[in-house]
Amino acid sequence: MNLSLVALRLPEEDDGLVSFLTSNSFPFHVGRTPSMDEARRRIESGSFADDEHQTFWLVDQELGRIGFIRLEDLADDTPMFDLRLADEHRGRGLGVLALRAAADHIFTTLEVNRFEGCTRADNLPMRRTFEKAGWVQEAHFRQAWPVQGEPPADAVNYSILRQDWESGSRTPTAPLGGNGVHHIELWTHDLAGTEASFGWLMTALGWPLVEQDWEQGRSWQHPSGAYLVLEQSPALTGQRHDRLQPGLNHLAFTVTSRDALDALRRDAPTHGWRELFEDRYPTAGGPEHVALFLENAQGFEVEVVATP
Repeated sequence: MNLSLVALRLPEEDDGLVSFLTSNSFPFHVGRTPSMDEARRRIESGSFADDEHQTFWLVDQELGRIGFIRLEDLADDTPMFDLRLADEHRGRGLGVLALRAAADHIFTTLEVNRFEGCTRADNLPMRRTFEKAGWVQEAHFRQAWPVQGEPPADAVNYSILRQDWESGSRTPTAPLGGNGVHHIELWTHDLAGTEASFGWLMTALGWPLVEQDWEQGRSWQHPSGAYLVLEQSPALTGQRHDRLQPGLNHLAFTVTSRDALDALRRDAPTHGWRELFEDRYPTAGGPEHVALFLENAQGFEVEVVATP
């Protein structure tokens, strides 16, 4: 695929921009579904075209116009962007092409050293887009992203450096307190059945479901940014996970109290889990280790530990 940046012409293309903004949904943006009046007010404010902003249609050689990217803070040392793809063009790798095209434009037209982007921490598709495009996560901001009618969401910040753009490399950040878990991916032959049990458990543990258009998988993300993936891959060769074979034996999570652990134990059987080592609860893992052990119908074992 060949993606081009075509400058937005205002006011000639006001109506086209309003139509795009109001006919697509943007669940991870601050303005999820702007009204026509809201869209026109934004255009009239200059936020799409002034000394600080420049907007480009994203035009694919075969698909035509697929969205737009709005460059921001162009008078500063570190420009940023707002990327919006049409609903039907998401999940196809076009966001990666858009970021690469935008970086090419920034570093060939401006004398800047950095290009930044920010998204909600639970926007896993965009985070994968950053990573595939060669960007590096630099920050995690707690409760920094406004969400209409809901508590603020966490936000994450990524950037690409000029030297990395020139060399095709990736300069990592210095680790703080050691490296952590990025994500865990489990394959299953029965996504619907596995989702039923894991969906309840992960939500109960404070890992909300990630909104994404992915028929073959589901993801739940911890506030730290780590996430768990369930996928029914076409490359799968087995029928059921065997925790007694070499490989993964079990996953372990935490809750903050014995009461929370008891509540999970009470509700787990109605959500597709059976208890292991029931006669030794809650110290099956040792006299000083308060934990619950569960197994679902697909053979996955989960341990939940009550931390002091």
